[in-house]
Amino acid sequence: SNNQISDVGEEGVFFNDIQENATAAITVTGNSITNAGDDGIELTLIEDNANVTATVTDNTITNPGADGVRIEHTADTDFCLALDNNSVTTPGDDGFELISNGAGQFQVIDRANVTARNVGTFNPADIETNADFVEGTAGVAPCP
Repeated sequence: SNNQISDVGEEGVFFNDIQENATAAITVTGNSITNAGDDGIELTLIEDNANVTATVTDNTITNPGADGVRIEHTADTDFCLALDNNSVTTPGDDGFELISNGAGQFQVIDRANVTARNVGTFNPADIETNADFVEGTAGVAPCP
């Protein structure tokens, strides 16, 4: 939280390979990321029976080489994401890319308003075309 990250050759903040029966509560908040060579923030390879919740809030991402925020869920268990008040400008790809290929549900808190609560390039098709994305409810498992 609250880091200043600039001119890195890869991702600005990177969580990868959360798997097996791992439990993780990930919070990425208040960071300023500039000129990341790849994604500004990336959470990927959430697999197997991992139980993960993620809160990605109040981050400013400028000029990432790829996506501003990329989160990919491939687990058999449900995953919950709170994505609020993030700003992405001039990304190489999408501002926000959310991908669900897992058997479990990818829950996004207040999914209907996620584009209004985050600023940048957002491709709604990344959510709307995938049946695994569902409305998450704060306080209802697995959402915090």
